[in-house]
Amino acid sequence: MIVLKGDTVKLSSGEVGEVTEVWGAARTSIRILPKDSKPILAFESDVTEIVKRPKKSPRERR
Repeated sequence: MIVLKGDTVKLSSGEVGEVTEVWGAARTSIRILPKDSKPILAFESDVTEIVKRPKKSPRERR
């Protein structure tokens, strides 16, 4: 599953938060900012579902 910055995701541990950083080549790491908590470092493989992905306007796609 490809995770992008700005996505709201749910981890296998049950936490839900917004992705603030994505980095890595062989194993993608992400930083998630849950509501009312400290940032969490996790791997892209720990994401069980993408709850919300912000939509871009047609002008941003160009």
